[in-house]
Amino acid sequence: MTAGKNPRNFKKKGAKKQKSHPFAKKEWYNVLAPGFDKREITLMPVNKTAGLTQSSESLRGRVVTISLDDCNTPVPKQSSAWRKLKFQIDEIKGFNCYTNFYGMDITRDHGCAMIKKWHSLIEAYVQAKTLDGYIVRMFSIAFTKKTNR
Repeated sequence: MTAGKNPRNFKKKGAKKQKSHPFAKKEWYNVLAPGFDKREITLMPVNKTAGLTQSSESLRGRVVTISLDDCNTPVPKQSSAWRKLKFQIDEIKGFNCYTNFYGMDITRDHGCAMIKKWHSLIEAYVQAKTLDGYIVRMFSIAFTKKTNR
């Protein structure tokens, strides 16, 4: 054996520290939507409470987007999956997150399918304040009949 070579100090190549799965450090909360038969719309992961950071505080204010078909329990005859509903988390009790309606939108593919050649597109919006203090902003989209060229 050569000088300075101790066989006990050889490190094994390729032996790495085992990493834990990222979801092992998460807690799961139920997201509840108001006004639907199927109230629990999804589960949401959040980092566990550690030190001064509360897991429920990082959930407050998050916006959840879900299709209208996923919210309705009985499957309708016509699909309305192109309507996207947005809910904002306002209150957390236990592992349940209570939401308020935040907005509605349409999917990009449905919006592109509505636009046709030789038709004009008209878009408008209006902003109104309700009696209970909420501000409602409504967008509308319209199409003209085919124009002759």
